[in-house]
Amino acid sequence: MTLEPGREGGPVGLDDCLQALGKQAVLRVTELSPQGIANVSWALAQLSSERSFSSEGDDPARQFLGAAWRHASARMTEFNPEELTGLAWALAKNQTGTASDEGSQE
Repeated sequence: MTLEPGREGGPVGLDDCLQALGKQAVLRVTELSPQGIANVSWALAQLSSERSFSSEGDDPARQFLGAAWRHASARMTEFNPEELTGLAWALAKNQTGTASDEGSQE
């Protein structure tokens, strides 16, 4: 994985790194163990919660958590309690609390 110059040709910033990490994690989610899914979910949710992305589509945590949940829900019996807790925490941490999120049931 290589990072191209940051936005507007400047140095690569944290947002660019998070987005590159999120994209790679989505592509490789099927290769991750339950612990890997929980760890990446936690890290992206923690780091993304401290950033301001222009849209939900730009948020690497949202991108990864969607893919991770779809993949993990079919493998729940493989997760131990700590891994489930980490994934659940990341999903809860990443909720924005906007009206559009409150009514959705996917």
